[in-house]
Amino acid sequence: LTRAVQRDLWEWQFPPSCANRRLLVVPWPEDRSHGMGSQVHIMAVLLSVALSSNRILVPLPASYGRANTTDCHATGHHSTWACFFSPFASPLCSQEVSLALSANQLLPCVVPAEGYRAGAALADRLVCVNTSSLDELKYEAAAASLWGDAYSTDPDVVEHRGEVLLEGTDDKKLHWWRAQAVRFMLRWPSAHLCHVINRQRHTAYGMHAANRIARVTELQVQLLHSLPPLTATDGSRADSGPAAAAASATAAAIAAAAAARFTAHDFSAGSASAAAAAAAASAASGAASASLSSLPSLASEPYMVRPIVSMHVRQSDKRVEMGVWSFAAHMLFAARLQRTHVDLKHVWLSTEMQSVINEAATFTDWTFLYAANGRLPVDSLDPHAYDALQSPTASLASLIIASQCDVFIGSLGSNWSRLINELRATNGRLHNGFVAMNTGEW
Repeated sequence: LTRAVQRDLWEWQFPPSCANRRLLVVPWPEDRSHGMGSQVHIMAVLLSVALSSNRILVPLPASYGRANTTDCHATGHHSTWACFFSPFASPLCSQEVSLALSANQLLPCVVPAEGYRAGAALADRLVCVNTSSLDELKYEAAAASLWGDAYSTDPDVVEHRGEVLLEGTDDKKLHWWRAQAVRFMLRWPSAHLCHVINRQRHTAYGMHAANRIARVTELQVQLLHSLPPLTATDGSRADSGPAAAAASATAAAIAAAAAARFTAHDFSAGSASAAAAAAAASAASGAASASLSSLPSLASEPYMVRPIVSMHVRQSDKRVEMGVWSFAAHMLFAARLQRTHVDLKHVWLSTEMQSVINEAATFTDWTFLYAANGRLPVDSLDPHAYDALQSPTASLASLIIASQCDVFIGSLGSNWSRLINELRATNGRLHNGFVAMNTGEW
């Protein structure tokens, strides 16, 4: 179902031609007024407004301030969403907007999105609106209804205060649409963001992966050298025959493939035994004549330690909008998850507070993984204090990794936790549980 909805959204936003299509042009919400999660959710509302008014949503060029960084300038996508993810709309439509701007044919974006729908501007082919006074539920529920009752198939898997939250129809529509819209906007990370995601993975658990690969390689080499001689059905020795040669070649090729994967990944350092095992496997493969291309692929997805819980701890300035919980309280819920996930001991930790990272070190029975990012050294109620420290690219990379965990803990009064929950619902983890510390306005 998600694939079908994503295909429909892509076909709508990327028509073969934009010459006769009506466009809804919107600037990104201002950085000073909205966090990154809030900005994405506002754009999700505007996408629903565009759909319900038979328009294509086109962000105003160079209006995404958080992409105004050195890295984004280097990629040629400064101040645009394309620095991090695939564009919202066809380049043909964006080009039309750019031409209209250069010819002064596009009025300033001062018309409220709520007001333009009832006004004469509805007839204009290019309408630029701001993001004030949006009735989110009305438009997002209307967008969800375009796919009938598809929203009703989503299971209730969010737990709060020990009970599963049972959603009504309006809530289901809202949350189903948001998940689909967020998935569309974050569907394909850019090459720049992919590089940062891989670097975060390698830093957080690359050595863990390398040690596992080295151990498997050692076992395969030991197995290769401990195989008993093969005998034919008549009892004669056949270790020098074709069957034995084929078996030896295959075993050596498997060991060599493991060694190749160990050395091909950017896992620096590695133990002495790991290096010795890789060298032994490589030497053992010298006599192999079988082609590695005939062997099954050893991995098709990036490695991740499992099982692992995504934990988002939101504090600091958010306490003026919602009740916040201590890190220790989050860990109590993580310990409770171990009743049903007995092997759970890894945590992907997302937080803006350095004190949370420091406190995590006291929970010695758990292994905490997290992105290298700027964090607040002390608690602050200033909503802009964290913006001055964080790297938007590192934060988005951490978000993608968090959404790929097995179970989830967070505060749904936080837009960032909502993003993790929404991505979870559309990446094959629809039935995986989310423990909500609070629900806020979710």
